[in-house]
Amino acid sequence: MHDQPEASLTAAQKESLNGRVLLLFICIALSTLRIGIWISNWIVLFWVYGRERVFREHLEIVKIKPLLVVSNGDVFGPLGFVHFLIAVILWMVLSISLLTFSWKLLPTPYHDSIKQGTYAGWSILAAITLFFTLNILPLKFALALALLVVAMVFLTLRRVP
Repeated sequence: MHDQPEASLTAAQKESLNGRVLLLFICIALSTLRIGIWISNWIVLFWVYGRERVFREHLEIVKIKPLLVVSNGDVFGPLGFVHFLIAVILWMVLSISLLTFSWKLLPTPYHDSIKQGTYAGWSILAAITLFFTLNILPLKFALALALLVVAMVFLTLRRVP
């Protein structure tokens, strides 16, 4: 799948390949976490108020820690753990599925270079930046940014640094 054999890659090239995998992991893990929380919010709201009332009154969960707080001022104390369980289950299923799928799409040099266990400096800085950015941005913008980064990783698969 890749023109250059794995043995001919330098340590710096392997670190760069690992860096791309790290960015892929960060984007998928954080995006699926945000999606899991978003879906969990809707499930809890529909469960408590019903679908019609949620849409009629434009209800949303505005705070999840330490207690769930709804935009109308209601506080859900005992439902916090249920919300957490729903979000974690969704996050685990989505992230493991997407990470497995994307891992299978990566060429062999990526699989081989990950054994080295070191990352390029640019990728560490980018991963830290993405970690905070994807958690701060509104959901739509965070997902768009994550999709852009994942697309960039997959568009550069053939290019060995």
